[in-house]
Amino acid sequence: MQYERQIDETTDLSTLTDQEIMRLMEGMDASVMNKPLITGPVHLLAIKGEYLNGSAEVLRKLEWLHDNGWDQVWRARGDGDCFYRSFTLAYILGILYSPTRSDDASKALKAVYDTMSSMHAVGFQQDLVDEFVEPLVTVISTLVDPPPGHEPTEFSLLEVLQDPEKSNSIVVALRLMTAAYIRTHPEDFAPFLFSPTTLEPVTPEQFCREEVEPCGKEADHAQIMALAAALAVPIRVAYLDRSEVGTGDVINWVEFGSDAATDESRALTLLYRPGHFDVVTKDQIVVALARDNGHQAQPVHGTTGSAAPGSAPSASAPESMPSGSAREPESSSTATEPASSSDQPEDVPSEPVAPVQAAPTHSSDEAPPPVPEPVSGAGRSGT
Repeated sequence: MQYERQIDETTDLSTLTDQEIMRLMEGMDASVMNKPLITGPVHLLAIKGEYLNGSAEVLRKLEWLHDNGWDQVWRARGDGDCFYRSFTLAYILGILYSPTRSDDASKALKAVYDTMSSMHAVGFQQDLVDEFVEPLVTVISTLVDPPPGHEPTEFSLLEVLQDPEKSNSIVVALRLMTAAYIRTHPEDFAPFLFSPTTLEPVTPEQFCREEVEPCGKEADHAQIMALAAALAVPIRVAYLDRSEVGTGDVINWVEFGSDAATDESRALTLLYRPGHFDVVTKDQIVVALARDNGHQAQPVHGTTGSAAPGSAPSASAPESMPSGSAREPESSSTATEPASSSDQPEDVPSEPVAPVQAAPTHSSDEAPPPVPEPVSGAGRSGT
């Protein structure tokens, strides 16, 4: 009988095997489908409370994040699409709170449109691609030049991302962009692509067909690298595990995208725990005040330390990574990742927390939209 070790918050992510990662995902309870697709911001202390009896190293990393201003977490549903949902939210929030919002939104639209030719080139049907991309284009367009009195807010953006049809369409669009980039740059990815079930090398086309395009498939390094490159946006991931990093470092920051090291303040910042991605942000009122005063944001809630996003240098990722914001809300109730392992929080009310008032609850048990069948040369598997 093969021994299966217990995976919890004390598990070093760098020791996870692909089989263990798959077991984490397969162990998700069906109740996860009743969770919000994405929540409003909750205080980082909500996560810290889940680790009080766990790893001291994890608690130290959480305290470092908090002391350096990363005090808000936006949680994504743990349905295998958490990376793509977290990416979308971080992408939109980054534009919303940019001092050059209109310019950044225009650049984002151009980046999205630039991916269309690649998606068509690998055989994805144009009419279906246009349909899946349309909700993303619409939400970004609202940030370009909104009419007076109709400026987008966190609340209005959350409404879009909590709508199952729109949110799932965006997930599919991002998956297709990712797959198209890998397929059109095979030499950059082929040496690193393996099947999570057989551990055998696979071709870029097979990898995309089996691990990228179907909804519910977790993101690996390859997917994150490809999406960052496809949309020309840097991504920084904070690893929340008990692995130790270099002397003087606390957080293991892993950076994706060519501009990550030179434009850290604009990088999308995600929080990674075993098998799951969320978004971690700073209090944007504090950030805006610091920007207006011409200095770095200081930690909030009476803490000390630097709040520079790039204050922790990048480090290499663990070997087995799975194949702004409003002021602190009055309530910390939020949906969480399914309790498939003890690193996941206990079940809490599923009403999403949003600035000022709670975002409307949408039915989230609808199936994701189908992934388009390629016209030629680029087969697909179902969701």
